[in-house]
Amino acid sequence: MTFKSLLTTVMVAGASISAYAFPTITVSYPTPGATYNSAQYFDNITLGSTEEFSIVSDCKIKPYFENSETGNMVACTKFEDMDFYGDLLHKLEFDSQDFKENGEWVLTLPSGCFKDAAGNFNEKDIEFQYVLADPNLGLGEYPQITLISSNPANGASLPYWGEYVGKVTFKTSDDAAVNYIDWFLWDITYGEDASSRVYIRQGNESRIDVNRTFGDDSDQWENGLFINVGGANEKLIEGHTYRLALKFCGIGYDPATNQYPTPQQQEASLELETYIDFKGQSKGTEYSPYVVESVMPDPEEYEIDNLEMGMFTVTYSGPVKPTTFVYSQGQGIGTASAGTFEPASEPDAAGYATAWDFKFDESLLKGSTGTISVTIEAVDADGLPVKGNGGYSTDDFEYHMDWTCNLGADVLVSVDPANGETVKSLSSITITTEAKKEMNLAYLTIERPFITKMGRAGEVSIDLGEPVFSEDGKQATWTFDPITISGTYSLIIPKNYFIIGSEMMTTYNNQTSFVYIVEGDEPPHGSVTEDLEPVKVSIEDNETIDGALDSIVLTFADVTYISFDPIVAGSLYRENPDNKGDYLLVEEVEPVDNDFFNPTEYTYTFTQPVTEPGDYKFSIPARAFFDGTYDETGGEEGHASPELVYNFKIKVSGVESVEVENGVATVYDIAGRVILSNADAAQIKALAAGVYIINGKKYVVK
Repeated sequence: MTFKSLLTTVMVAGASISAYAFPTITVSYPTPGATYNSAQYFDNITLGSTEEFSIVSDCKIKPYFENSETGNMVACTKFEDMDFYGDLLHKLEFDSQDFKENGEWVLTLPSGCFKDAAGNFNEKDIEFQYVLADPNLGLGEYPQITLISSNPANGASLPYWGEYVGKVTFKTSDDAAVNYIDWFLWDITYGEDASSRVYIRQGNESRIDVNRTFGDDSDQWENGLFINVGGANEKLIEGHTYRLALKFCGIGYDPATNQYPTPQQQEASLELETYIDFKGQSKGTEYSPYVVESVMPDPEEYEIDNLEMGMFTVTYSGPVKPTTFVYSQGQGIGTASAGTFEPASEPDAAGYATAWDFKFDESLLKGSTGTISVTIEAVDADGLPVKGNGGYSTDDFEYHMDWTCNLGADVLVSVDPANGETVKSLSSITITTEAKKEMNLAYLTIERPFITKMGRAGEVSIDLGEPVFSEDGKQATWTFDPITISGTYSLIIPKNYFIIGSEMMTTYNNQTSFVYIVEGDEPPHGSVTEDLEPVKVSIEDNETIDGALDSIVLTFADVTYISFDPIVAGSLYRENPDNKGDYLLVEEVEPVDNDFFNPTEYTYTFTQPVTEPGDYKFSIPARAFFDGTYDETGGEEGHASPELVYNFKIKVSGVESVEVENGVATVYDIAGRVILSNADAAQIKALAAGVYIINGKKYVVK
């Protein structure tokens, strides 16, 4: 009796056998009828149905797989319902290691394994067909061989690896059994474990390989096994040990599928795993004692946003001269000049300097769409190369840097409305690229586009969501509630918000802004009242100052802001003594708030103290200061200062009028430093021309 016929005799306890339509059960994953290249797909199987049912976990016969050709079976290891965040999942688990052969496998869900909502059991077996075509199954046993000899031999000394060696040939105990050789070359001077060995090169060779055949017998394994080393020479340093790790496999390249053996196939068909050691024979490079000390600005934290930023300075620990300044083209293939360089410190007579300025070629910057990979090399006066930053155990002349520059990115263009256009209201904006390329959301930034009403506060009016793209993907449109309040508005699109182009020819956008002028039905918020005046000024209007004036301080009653767009400076004028009423500009001076977080006091400090006797006027333009309402509305309403004008007279006393106590006095300069101690009248009168402080008053010596 077969296993299937045996199953039909099993009666389900408690089941009522009657003609009814049990819910249709399907397999949600993996899809039945398909071919799978690994039995791991069968580790977890999920069942589904349009109607409610449940698994009978204690059923007498559990689900199983059976190979249609051999009859071999794989039993279910787990059979249960699972609550997955509120959803009931019907799960079957198998061990993929139990599948030992390829072919058609039938998944059988025996009768009595499931129960519907009414308590009825499935009366019949339910079957699903799958095809397993795992290349790692059925490889069979491969004979084990030994390595007899190699050329170069184990322990040989070699100056180079590459063209110098060309081929390494082998003789084994059974060359005919080998169809594939996989190899790695390591520098194991500093240790044999994975963390200590240094990778040099790797490759593989197959007995039959249509991708490698050149049409002559020298490329075939007919007169012995070999590997083609190939490539440029790699210097093998004297005193270093290099290990050629080898795997000889029975399975090789399959010309029918044009596939090479997978690592699993290699392990299953492994005939010999061994290694050969070589000794390095080349002299190591002697490097300059000088090293790179710094690169400013730091390329890891610097982004070239415009052509003027395309330069950097490299400082060395001693005098050197650069020999190479190149950048990688494409995917690092070939190099070309990256620009020019010149000494940044005083060079010696032979042109060697400790610091050098490097400047990128403008055409390179204009064409960059992300990263510029740059290499520089330098030598000292003895011709010794400065060691690079590659960390190689062999030649390491190159100092490599990656600079971020996206000046070659495709330009975004506002088409409706156009940038700078005046509109009655603003409810949608459509953009495209200058080259009319396809656009997609890049999601490389957490920032989103927004519209701001331009003004001092930079008030954000609208945070925009994702745009709607045109059918061809070349235009993006944002739609929002109409803006009808008159004013100037700006759309800000963050950097890297769009990916532009198709396939491999893509760029990311730079941060872009567009300006629109709305002449809406609604007027601006209100009006500005120019009544914001300080409650205290360090000088009184029309005050006569005996001495010198070095600053003017304005104090306001409440928190007050000052215009930084542009900074509104105060202007100092002096009356022209030859033409009464004609004032001459002395200087312009910018204010400093004495408390950044709660600014109520501002100081105007003159470049030089005002000491020349005469009439002066200090003038501050209107709206130099404003309150919070003015700030929030961008200057459309609130309170601001009127033009502020303060007149004063400088009267500096001469030293003849100095009154001293007990016949002596201490003399200070304008900075507060002691010039004379216990000076008498004669010493005071002999002072050099200038302004001095004596007994707390300012005096002038002419």
